[in-house]
Amino acid sequence: MYKFTLFIILINYQVWSIDLSSYQAVFLALRNNTALKVQENNPKLIITQEKSSRAQFDSKLSAGIESSKTEGLRGYGDDESFEKNKLRLSLSKKLKTGTTLELEGATSADDINEDPVSNTKFNENIQFEITQPLLKGRGKDISLIEVKKARENHTISQSQLKAYTMGLIADVLNAYWNTYYLKAKLKMVKVSKELAQAQKERVTNMIDAGDLAEIEAAASQAELASRDELVVSTQGDLDIQRIQLLALLNPEKSKLSWDTEFDKMDDPTKVSLELTEKKETIQRGLVLRPEIEQVKHKLAINDLEVMQSRNGVLPKLDMFMRINRSKYRDTFSNGKSDKLDHGKEFAFGLSFTYALGQRAEKAKLEKNIISRDQQKLSFENLKLAIEVDIRLSWIRVHKLKQKKQAASQTLKHMQKSVEAELNKFNVGHSTSLNVARAQRDLLTAELGHLKTNIDIIKALISLAEADGTLIQDYVTLSDK
Repeated sequence: MYKFTLFIILINYQVWSIDLSSYQAVFLALRNNTALKVQENNPKLIITQEKSSRAQFDSKLSAGIESSKTEGLRGYGDDESFEKNKLRLSLSKKLKTGTTLELEGATSADDINEDPVSNTKFNENIQFEITQPLLKGRGKDISLIEVKKARENHTISQSQLKAYTMGLIADVLNAYWNTYYLKAKLKMVKVSKELAQAQKERVTNMIDAGDLAEIEAAASQAELASRDELVVSTQGDLDIQRIQLLALLNPEKSKLSWDTEFDKMDDPTKVSLELTEKKETIQRGLVLRPEIEQVKHKLAINDLEVMQSRNGVLPKLDMFMRINRSKYRDTFSNGKSDKLDHGKEFAFGLSFTYALGQRAEKAKLEKNIISRDQQKLSFENLKLAIEVDIRLSWIRVHKLKQKKQAASQTLKHMQKSVEAELNKFNVGHSTSLNVARAQRDLLTAELGHLKTNIDIIKALISLAEADGTLIQDYVTLSDK
């Protein structure tokens, strides 16, 4: 299972407004997201398979007791009866080499009533047997296959959890920066609305003073209505995005509210936009991506299944050795006992079994070989897909960084253009329509510049997810 070491945030119950950094948002999601909690149980479930597969090597204790009575035995009189009581106790264990050990002890008492010769016969027996496979089922490599497959599946489940966690982090960060953008956009469009309102008032005053024709009022009024519509639309988008971010943080578990507002957030201009070399990023991704680790362990499982099925087509040839020691004693009707007799047995042999044809076993072997080869081809295709993913993400970041430079220049020119248009308007050399258009272009440039910066951050998040490094900045993973 994974252990998370993260930044700690203290939040009072049902907070309605908080300052939220991107690290705190990720922490809240990793601690409280219900879907992640569901995924975290998968490795726990898989590890039970390993425990179950080890059960074949547990010692097994068995016991039995039997009592019977028979009347009219062997042609004697009707009043003759035969009673038999038997107790058996055995202990067996399978070793990792495939060897089976079994120790069994048994005692029995046969009581013949009305027998003029003897009443009771006692028999005590201890037997030890070893069975060693010589072909099918021989050796640790075969007997431990199910245990090894369970371990590989456990590692795969951990990699799947890592991939899911990284996807959740990416979702939270994208939602966080989308929320920031819409908050900043709302602030900008409100300022723009205030500018449009001021321009409308200026136009009204100039019309009242006789410096402008009444027709100029229409343009300023239309521009103010347009700005008001944009404020309403942006506020709606922000409310939707805020709910989407809160859903990832799970408000009920985070002691937040669905109405919680985010006040101070990270400044995107202070986020590092450093881009590593493309070749280095690709090499890193081909090592760190969780999918790479998953396929490697799936290939290991395929190899184990091929080994297991190859062993399955072998004949069953077992060598066994048995040592048996017995004691016998008779107790007569007059209360005297015969002396104790001892018996010994030593047996050694081979047993051979072979299913003619073995079509099912051979088909299974062929299927596992094809599956392994198919998995190898899938692995090569996966590496190609990951490299393409990284290259495209890298190019996207590089292009956005170039776009940011152009957006900065556009913003500077738009600011100067609005200034110039206002100066011209004040001296009667421009119209309110031209001023509104210049202010609208400035708003577009401001939003474009901000969005480009946010897009770079989001593209870097996508690149970090593509090369498998996104999780390293937020989570420390280690096996318990």
